[in-house]
Amino acid sequence: MKTHQHKPAAKIEDLPNEILCIIFSYFNLRTLGKCAQLSHRFKSIAHHPIFWETVVVRNREIPAGFVKLAITLGCKHLHLEGCTISVIKDSDYVIHRLPKDNQLKTLNLREYEASCDGLMIACRNLEKVSLSSLDFTKGWYIPSIVRNAATLKTLDLSSSFDITFKQIKRIFSACRELRELDLSCCCVGPKHKKLSAQSIEFICKNVPSFIEKLNLSGQAVKNEHFEMLMERCKNITELCLCNTHITREFWTTLPEEITKVVKCEVQRYVN
Repeated sequence: MKTHQHKPAAKIEDLPNEILCIIFSYFNLRTLGKCAQLSHRFKSIAHHPIFWETVVVRNREIPAGFVKLAITLGCKHLHLEGCTISVIKDSDYVIHRLPKDNQLKTLNLREYEASCDGLMIACRNLEKVSLSSLDFTKGWYIPSIVRNAATLKTLDLSSSFDITFKQIKRIFSACRELRELDLSCCCVGPKHKKLSAQSIEFICKNVPSFIEKLNLSGQAVKNEHFEMLMERCKNITELCLCNTHITREFWTTLPEEITKVVKCEVQRYVN
């Protein structure tokens, strides 16, 4: 009688790197981090730039060392919405020593709850930035925006706190390549101050003429501001002006080719 010899069960370590890369592609960042601790080979695979091109973390406390790792591994799109960066060991002080030659193109710090001066200072070629709902009394936001002015195409400053005319002037004197801009203010209260009339007028006169999408909902935009924008900005395809000071009488006099670019679900007017 012949006996059948059972082949030993295949081990994951026996798989070629190409197959391991496919398997690892189904893992989240936390699991990739654990895999990187198993062996030098697994670490080299887990740290492949393809897994770190886009990093999305929301509403969590994350170690600064993780941010540095993501940037060092070639992260291009970093979303830290609602996050706080923590320093839990000496090596996590790296947030102030991030590589300046990084590849970051998108930085989303919406409702970010900790100092990110080290993170933004390290950025030189950002194309999309969201600083929504942040406190602009923090002085280093503006220099960081200006530093990326040559490449910045999308800027979200919606519901941000206390943006002064001086800050508006610096931003829009420098950022000449913007295609999309969100300055909407949907919040009320002492922290969410709307833009001053001086700021709105400066924006309407200085926003890049080739801007395509603009959101000024909730701001004190008047009829004359709308006219300025339509006269200067011929490439606008989406303009949001909900809850502004545009009057119904003025609106009804506008031709359809102008009003059709306004993308508000509910249009409210000043009587």
